[in-house]
Amino acid sequence: VYKSCSILCLPFTQGGIVHPVQCRMSEVPASQAGQIALSIVWIIGGCLLNVLVLEQILQYPGTKTSGNMLTFGHFVFIAAEGLRHAIVYRPGTADQVGGWGLRPRLIPVNRVVWLVALFWGSNVTNNLAFGYQIPIPLHTVLRSAQLSTSMFLGFLFAGNKYSLKQVLSVVLVTLGVLLAVHASMDSSATKEVKEEEDGRSLGIGILIMVSTVVLSSTNGLVQKFVITQIPTEGKSESDIDPLPQWKEVMLYTHLLGIPVFLIFAADIWTHILLFVSDWTLLGLWIINMVTQWTCISGIYKLAQLTNVLTLTMVITIRKLMSLLLSVYFFGNPFTHLHWLAVLLCFGGSVMYALASQRMTLPPKLKTT
Repeated sequence: VYKSCSILCLPFTQGGIVHPVQCRMSEVPASQAGQIALSIVWIIGGCLLNVLVLEQILQYPGTKTSGNMLTFGHFVFIAAEGLRHAIVYRPGTADQVGGWGLRPRLIPVNRVVWLVALFWGSNVTNNLAFGYQIPIPLHTVLRSAQLSTSMFLGFLFAGNKYSLKQVLSVVLVTLGVLLAVHASMDSSATKEVKEEEDGRSLGIGILIMVSTVVLSSTNGLVQKFVITQIPTEGKSESDIDPLPQWKEVMLYTHLLGIPVFLIFAADIWTHILLFVSDWTLLGLWIINMVTQWTCISGIYKLAQLTNVLTLTMVITIRKLMSLLLSVYFFGNPFTHLHWLAVLLCFGGSVMYALASQRMTLPPKLKTT
């Protein structure tokens, strides 16, 4: 079987000797190369279009507070698409009547509940922030702080150890986030938030984004723990295959989170009426749901097929492209301090991925 390498391969040191360039998890069968390429296209294209459509939606009156409805739409669409693959017909046997049902699960329900709670909370707060003067570029930079909180939580609760380069990269990201917040709060380019009321609103939005980052980091930590405790493949007694691990996680974190939106039922219904009253807005909403599914699917699948370096590089490139297009097409205020913050955040993210890759290279190189 021919092999192909994904984004980047690095040399490794063993016994004081530097060996030639090798691929770690990026060395994959040629049959998977197409899946990796498709996942990258889904992330770059899907996530990028999703952000641009979201920003276009937020230009309409009354839509900045539609975060709950938009998130609800994402959950319903992704869950419905996942159920299309999860529901199968079970043929009858001598002891059991056949019928339609769900594929067997790899993840126990009691573990899924924790993932659902954290995933739901991070998504709701993420979109809620747009109602508090948070522009898309600042939102993108603030999400980069997840690297810092993930390291802190991993060290505190999972006993993870980090190299000096990893720590320095996180310091760069943290400085970038703080610089972006300072530039947004105190820049002459944000005169519209200089008034006390709007300034307070921006401050609340930043606090909401901080909670989003913490919830997302915690979700990542819990998800890693859950996934390491379950098999990656298997069959039930009826020989019905379960969903691929990434599809199962994506399906149940969305499906089981839908009932929780009942607490926002009135708000969601109000905004649904707003969106269906305008055909253009309704079309944008549908595109937003489809591209969200495309984006999330690409991320989940690429995470399973490749390593942390490839995933981080692809997501970093996507974020940078989103930010540039947001500033160009929508005229969002962006000063020299903002650009310096972007350089620190994205540079730190790439530096962290490179440092992580070097720490996890295997001691032996496959030659066959």
